[in-house]
Amino acid sequence: MGLPEGAMYRPRRLPVLLALSLLLGIAYALTLFPLSYVAGTSRFWLLPHAWYELGVDDLGEVVVGYHYLMLTPWGWPLLFAPNLGAPDGTNIFWLDAVPWVSLLGKLAFSLTGDQLNLIGLYDLACFVLPGVVMTALFFAAGQRSLLAAVTATVFGDAAPVLIFRWPGLALSAHFLVIAALALYIATRSQPAGWSTAWRWTALLVLAVLTNMYLFLMVGCCWAATALQRWLQPRTNRPRLLLEAAAAVAAVFVVTVATGIASHDLRYGASGAALLGANSMNLVSMIVPQHSGVIPPLAHYQVGMRSQGEGFAWLGMGALMLLLLSLPAWASFIRGRWREHAVMIALMIAFVLFALSNDVYLGSHLIVAIPLPPAVHHVLGTFRSSGRFSWPVVYALTAGSAILVLRWYRPAVAVPALVLACALQLVDVGPLRHDVAQNIAGPAMPVLDQQRVRTLVQEANAVFVVPSWGCIYPQVDQRLLPVADRFVLLQANMEIQLAAARLNRPINSVDNARVPTDCPREQTLAREPLREGTAYIYLAGFRPDAGQMSGHDPAKVCGRDGLLRYCLIRPAPR
Repeated sequence: MGLPEGAMYRPRRLPVLLALSLLLGIAYALTLFPLSYVAGTSRFWLLPHAWYELGVDDLGEVVVGYHYLMLTPWGWPLLFAPNLGAPDGTNIFWLDAVPWVSLLGKLAFSLTGDQLNLIGLYDLACFVLPGVVMTALFFAAGQRSLLAAVTATVFGDAAPVLIFRWPGLALSAHFLVIAALALYIATRSQPAGWSTAWRWTALLVLAVLTNMYLFLMVGCCWAATALQRWLQPRTNRPRLLLEAAAAVAAVFVVTVATGIASHDLRYGASGAALLGANSMNLVSMIVPQHSGVIPPLAHYQVGMRSQGEGFAWLGMGALMLLLLSLPAWASFIRGRWREHAVMIALMIAFVLFALSNDVYLGSHLIVAIPLPPAVHHVLGTFRSSGRFSWPVVYALTAGSAILVLRWYRPAVAVPALVLACALQLVDVGPLRHDVAQNIAGPAMPVLDQQRVRTLVQEANAVFVVPSWGCIYPQVDQRLLPVADRFVLLQANMEIQLAAARLNRPINSVDNARVPTDCPREQTLAREPLREGTAYIYLAGFRPDAGQMSGHDPAKVCGRDGLLRYCLIRPAPR
């Protein structure tokens, strides 16, 4: 072994490897994110780009929830914003507003009085920490060299499934899933200690304060780890039960304190008819998609459009390592499957659930398994089942790289890993390009932003007709043209963003989990106009003279393109 190889293979201390991974990850992420975006000062944040063409505004709802919680006085439950979705209020957990980040923003506002936007910094962390945590996973698996750290950083930070998730910020915290895998390896390779138990507890709490999908993935890995320990001889089972009880208690206390465990849970945990649609395609992991290595596939996605939720492409570099490590995988599973039987079973279960009961090969439905309505309803709670492929993607990627390091001599492993890293970095080029284009500036508005801000600033509250939650029902009932729905959704979001920055009570909220009472909204729209409330009519109903309480409509109402509004200003005192 020559000097360079010796230096690359020499074992290093964990802090050194983590620091190296962190620096490499930050440098790589900053080639994508401008500093102004990270600092939250970019013009992009005035009107964040989103997937309006899909009827989804993942970024807009995060910013709205973040600002409403920030400006709400401290109270119980911690995540409740009474002015969002007024008069009932909204728990921002259901907006995917990354609760722990929103709480940090609220704390900063309480201490400084400044509305600091921490969302960009969190987004940077989501693109840096996967490599850092992957390095810790490699270390727990015995790979403690500089070569291992660099490889782990590349495959953590350049995972197609991570970059494809942007702009779904709550779901971008893939480092939580990798951390669960790392803790599993650490728990299996070292004697169980209280420090590992507390790390699991902290990870579960952080996951539940990030996103319910990620919490379930992490929670399943935790449960599999505990069950595997239970099945092993000489396990201290009373202590294991105590550790599990402490973790469950911590999660329960946090969910009660934040209001996640509330009456809204019955809606948030309700099923949906989308099981089988937002699934993983059978070949999603191995068919190149959005690939920079194969330019004709730069915009290709296998399967149905809705199966983007199950996008699971490993990346060209990871696929190369998987193929190279197949003999090692076969030997490992054959010799040690009993030691990891529970986790292997969990990974198989993740794959099956990601595929769902309707299995597609490309655009062809090859298996359709009928499910009882009750089962379909329960499983539909996690309507985008394809997302459960993520732990498997990271397990295969990490495992393949580790096995290459173990199985092959340095003369083969080093060039193989260097080539695989280069392929992976090139392969995610189109995905990174799409993100960079989106964050270059704010979205094109459909409303006059100055007029909206002025109207909201002059009002004490805002009432939008139709609100966000009533647009799709009215489209389904043919009360609104299908072609208008995305424009109305964007207009709603623009009004919500203006109201959020001033903490004005608003009836409209982008909450996919808790239904809107649309008949009640129509009833309120026909009541006499309240003084100080800005009524914004985007489509359909307009107020009549009887609702004006004697005011001249020409003086209290106006129109500017799509924006039709009425505001009876309070009489000066």
